[in-house]
Amino acid sequence: MLADLYGKRELTQAGLLPPSLVYPSPYYLPALRGAGLARHLGLYAADLLRAPDGTWQVLTDRTAAATGLAYVLENRRAMARAIPELFRHLDVAEVRPFFDAWADRLQRLAPAERDAPGLALLTPGHTDARWFEHVMLARALGLAA
Repeated sequence: MLADLYGKRELTQAGLLPPSLVYPSPYYLPALRGAGLARHLGLYAADLLRAPDGTWQVLTDRTAAATGLAYVLENRRAMARAIPELFRHLDVAEVRPFFDAWADRLQRLAPAERDAPGLALLTPGHTDARWFEHVMLARALGLAA
């Protein structure tokens, strides 16, 4: 979908996706049209809720910002220290491999002609309410913040 929106735009031309929904969005970047940068969606986050009838529902979803990922890592670390028996007796999946795979994928997205590209997490800085998470994400991914 992203490749189409920044490329041929067949979805909007065919009326399958209303242009009035896409193009006025502050997250749509017209300068990237034709740049070949939007080949895939790198990260998707969803807040899930289990309804009283047992079905799963998506409360919100995000593609522009991955909020909460650093908190997942930190909460898992804190729980492992506070309740180590939980992790010894239950088959709790590790979250570290996710961050390792994500960092590897970011490295592989860099132009092929670059050896060991430098990656950084761009952040508004220490005055932003999410600064803690930005720093933790940068550390988890081995990036400069």
